[in-house]
Amino acid sequence: MFLFAAALISLPGSVAEVVSPSGRYSVININRDQAPNHALWIEDRRTKFKRKLMTYNRHVDVGWSPTSQHIFINDYAESNEADCILFDVKARQILSVSALLRDQFQAWGIAGVGHRYVRCTTWQQSSVAVTIMAYGTAKPSGFERRIILDPLTRRVISVR
Repeated sequence: MFLFAAALISLPGSVAEVVSPSGRYSVININRDQAPNHALWIEDRRTKFKRKLMTYNRHVDVGWSPTSQHIFINDYAESNEADCILFDVKARQILSVSALLRDQFQAWGIAGVGHRYVRCTTWQQSSVAVTIMAYGTAKPSGFERRIILDPLTRRVISVR
């Protein structure tokens, strides 16, 4: 079963293929009994060219940009960690939002906290909204920021 993605789609689940808004590309989820248990592939539905995007352990959310040129993937790797991975379809480049924000995490004092979740939530034109939540002994009362990130320039546009 496949779905044209206008919203976040969680995998694994009842849907195995998430089609871009233009219909040209799809993200395909493959489940296996051996580790790594899950893999995401991208396919150009016109040329049938496929490329492996990533493997994952637990579950992910997939969100296509309205232009079908970018994908974000929220990888819930551990119970205390999540990262948003951005993929540029044309350039075939992958970017970890956590890696991009590493220096900012130091400034915010959340670099070594026990629980850190970096989730992309929605596309806003060509930019992506990101929520960062953290808590642990270093931040017992918790921490939350919402940012807008431009994946092309790799710059934070706004912080709330």
